[in-house]
Amino acid sequence: MQAHHPPDRSDYISQSEVKRGQDCPLTWYAEFILKLASATPESRPQRVGSLGHAVVEDAVLAAHEGRDRDPGAALLQCARKRRYVPADIEALDEVADDLLADCDAAERAAETFLSSPAFDVRTPVIHNGAPVVEMDLRAPWHLPNGKQNDAFNGMRFEQMHGLQGVRRGMVGTPDIVHERDGAIYCDDYKFRQKPDLGGKLML
Repeated sequence: MQAHHPPDRSDYISQSEVKRGQDCPLTWYAEFILKLASATPESRPQRVGSLGHAVVEDAVLAAHEGRDRDPGAALLQCARKRRYVPADIEALDEVADDLLADCDAAERAAETFLSSPAFDVRTPVIHNGAPVVEMDLRAPWHLPNGKQNDAFNGMRFEQMHGLQGVRRGMVGTPDIVHERDGAIYCDDYKFRQKPDLGGKLML
């Protein structure tokens, strides 16, 4: 008898993995099968986006916990987590000037978003006592009771690529899952846009 282990993220396929496989199968194999980390550093827009998400996450958690917001701590924690700085850095004033500028841009973008009508998070969904913020959500290929997930209608990954025997479904990490007027919303915010698409970088 084999020991049963709960499924981890690798049992499900993500949108980014599908895109990586389409762009370059060799890169996909190295990153998702061999588990090799990319040696390419994040671009400035990517860093600003990641840092901006951290500020928004802190705002939601602070409201839930009844505490004051601490965007500085959130930015520093994000920088450590994503290895923009060494783990022993204890304050933002210790980081390089370019990263400090990115933190400032991210905080300004996040504050603009949080104060705008576009940010309408009234009641975050609570799971295990905490708001569903930056949590992995897994959706099997076939939902219980025979209901096909609307997100996968017409895609049929399990037939097109034979993934059903390899992966249990898809996984994603929405920024915030919340409820409003009886409906559940999965929000995914973007703090960056590609200039060639005609958008402006939100700084």
